[in-house]
Amino acid sequence: MEQKAEKRNIRRIAAVGMVLVIAAALLLGSAPAQAAGGLVMSTDYPGVTAKAGEEVAFPLELDSTTGASLNTALSVASLPEGWTGYFEGNGSQISRVFVKGNDAGGESAAATFHLTIPEDTPEGTYDVLLTGDAGSGAADTLQLQINVSAEEVAQGQFVSQYSELQGPASATFNFSATLSNNSGSEQAYSLAAQAPEGWQVTFAPSGESSQIASLTLGAGESQGLDISVTPAANVTAGEYTIPCIAASGGETLTAELKVIITGTYGLQVSTPSGNLSVDSYAGSETAVTLSITNTGSAELQNVALTSTAPDGWSVRFDSAAIDSIPAGETREVTAYITSSTDALSGDYVTQITATANETTASAEFRVAVKTQTVWGIVGAVIIVILAYAVYRIFRKYGRR
Repeated sequence: MEQKAEKRNIRRIAAVGMVLVIAAALLLGSAPAQAAGGLVMSTDYPGVTAKAGEEVAFPLELDSTTGASLNTALSVASLPEGWTGYFEGNGSQISRVFVKGNDAGGESAAATFHLTIPEDTPEGTYDVLLTGDAGSGAADTLQLQINVSAEEVAQGQFVSQYSELQGPASATFNFSATLSNNSGSEQAYSLAAQAPEGWQVTFAPSGESSQIASLTLGAGESQGLDISVTPAANVTAGEYTIPCIAASGGETLTAELKVIITGTYGLQVSTPSGNLSVDSYAGSETAVTLSITNTGSAELQNVALTSTAPDGWSVRFDSAAIDSIPAGETREVTAYITSSTDALSGDYVTQITATANETTASAEFRVAVKTQTVWGIVGAVIIVILAYAVYRIFRKYGRR
């Protein structure tokens, strides 16, 4: 009997032990997962494609999951034969990085791992293993994968938010673009534009007024650009494509911008010499050659000539209507100005106006009226005759 009781006690103890083991396993299984070792080392792009002979840069972030700050040693645990690499921080080669915990702000620590691929590396996929170790079990590893390929890989982007703008010839067209370096290494880009003759294209960092001709972007960096396009002074209506180029040592990126000039309208009334003064005699007709110029960027239709002159004056044109004047061109018309026969010597103003369907322009001409020379001679003769007559009268009757 005693042996049977002892066996039952042993079975009870074993059963209780099993329950405790299962309960402990369940409790441990339901506990929140912690980052291995309390340190996390990461990069946004752990797998990249590059060519043999290139240097690839991996921006790294290190975070403490323990809440405490960690003085972390950095090392390369595994590297393909012949490859070289180093850690860089704040412009210097480093071997350790300080990772702030919650007690010091809790911000991520940043570093960059630079990897050089030998020139003779065959195409294929290669692994690199990095290690961060802060001691006391706080450690992490990061595996990088590099696909070595002989083919060119598009590593950047140059795009405009709005690639097509429309406006008059007098406008300045402002485009917003973004230049991105998607490669694993720093790139220096030179900026240029292939614009029509007489056009001006400038580049400036977004929100800044300083014009630039080049800029440098780190691996994975992007920069907003303000591109200002000013058309030539004599531009005509139409569509114009302006390729903007960002060129580095490894690639050439192009953003094509389009400007649509809707045209401007302008007229000018003048003379071939620019002189707006003429001489005339009372009652006589004076011919004046007019220059009617289209100063806009669009063709003008149905240009009519009219005049405003002093009372008693008249103005006629050899052609009072012009069917059309293309942009930038001039048409010559002769105006015949006839002054009044009663006009006294002096300056008079005659206004000539050119009116098109789209715009109008005027010019004021100063007409200097002079007395005819023959009438001056006649007047002088009359005065002489009258003086001689008075003289004879005095001679004849003065003696008496």
